[in-house]
Amino acid sequence: MIDNFSKFESFSFPKTEFVGYENLSAIGTIQALFDEKLNEVDKLTGKGFVILNKTALFAMSGGQVSDKGAIKFKGKNIEFNDVRKDIVYGYYIHEINTNDLTIAVGDELETIVDEVARYRTSIHHSAIHVT
Repeated sequence: MIDNFSKFESFSFPKTEFVGYENLSAIGTIQALFDEKLNEVDKLTGKGFVILNKTALFAMSGGQVSDKGAIKFKGKNIEFNDVRKDIVYGYYIHEINTNDLTIAVGDELETIVDEVARYRTSIHHSAIHVT
């Protein structure tokens, strides 16, 4: 489903700032929300997509999978399945499920990297390059 974002060439808001090399967590402001059908919405409850102004989560790229970790809203977990930056250049699209939480454009979310998973993924990725 996330691949369907290829219908967008760009957005009217700034690109996502990736801070995950310097920090394993970041507070980002929601710039846009999309429901499962890729309709842009002001609020989201359940499954959909979020684009933040800042994220610590590495997006799938160059054969390396996206980070594992957490996205939190007011201390509560939001499930996320994937992060992609290769579909609409410069925008990190997070595939999420808020379950019963409702989030809105302008809310702040915390992205948190699972440090052990990132380390293992980066080692595996480097090993593939060596072979």
